[in-house]
Amino acid sequence: MKGKQKILYVDGEARYRRKVKNAFTKRGDRCIVCREGVEGLQQIVDEKPDVVILDYFLPDLSGEEVYYQFLTDPRFRSMKNIPFIMLTNNGKVDKSKLYSLGISGCLSKP
Repeated sequence: MKGKQKILYVDGEARYRRKVKNAFTKRGDRCIVCREGVEGLQQIVDEKPDVVILDYFLPDLSGEEVYYQFLTDPRFRSMKNIPFIMLTNNGKVDKSKLYSLGISGCLSKP
């Protein structure tokens, strides 16, 4: 991914949101941050990001639920090409299921 991308980052932890936003901003990218999945879904509609990076464990929905809503909600019909990268720090998340749903990548955090 080259600089000047619009990245949506969804994570319930403020420290990660700050770190990620700073890192992408230093690269020259625009980084929109959200705390919850419902807010992230609205930002997809409003901002039409180039990529969505979201934590699996969010305060309101799981990352999997957010992605499922993205796949099934008619508001996103024209945005199906946006790649989603899922973050998790829990070894119990079934990454193969996420890939089978269409998630572009799964990364461990921190």
